[in-house]
Amino acid sequence: MSSHHVVRDQQEPAVIVASPAGKFFPKLAEMFEWSPVVVVLTEALHDFLQWDTKLDVVVGDMATMQAHQELLNFQMPYKQIESLDQKLEKAMDFLLSNNHKTVHIFSLKPDTLLAEKLAGSEIEVVFFTSEMKIIHSKASFFSKWVSQGTQFKLVEGELNSTENLRENGNVYEAMENGFANFYGKGDFWIGEILK
Repeated sequence: MSSHHVVRDQQEPAVIVASPAGKFFPKLAEMFEWSPVVVVLTEALHDFLQWDTKLDVVVGDMATMQAHQELLNFQMPYKQIESLDQKLEKAMDFLLSNNHKTVHIFSLKPDTLLAEKLAGSEIEVVFFTSEMKIIHSKASFFSKWVSQGTQFKLVEGELNSTENLRENGNVYEAMENGFANFYGKGDFWIGEILK
């Protein structure tokens, strides 16, 4: 019997690469092991094509796509979505129309406003920047089992209280191994600082 996992369409989070990866490439490479649907915005296309990784969709301007056509030929089949602006929104529309439930967006500047606009939809959004994994808590509560010393940063929103965390300005550090609990005054965005 094979030790490979069987993954059905839309079961694993889709991936949008919105910025050149830089420091977050190791996290991206880890996700590619599951063969997710990969959408690349043209801002990140040049770097992405150097990684020898399959993409499924390119969103952006046709001039950039045409400039990389030779390398894109090795990506066949893939879909092109032309857009001069609102590229991330077009990528999200594509994923929503194909019934994806979760998306991991690799971006140097998270677009939390777009994510909040989509909050009424069924899709869960997680951003990865070069320094944080940012999660949207729609339910005013977020809890995660962490190791002592794990750090979080409140990205957007307000908190009422926390448990098992020491606050230092806008950074929260786990005091011991266990659950880190955040209680918000509404929905909020919390970033786990990546080491």
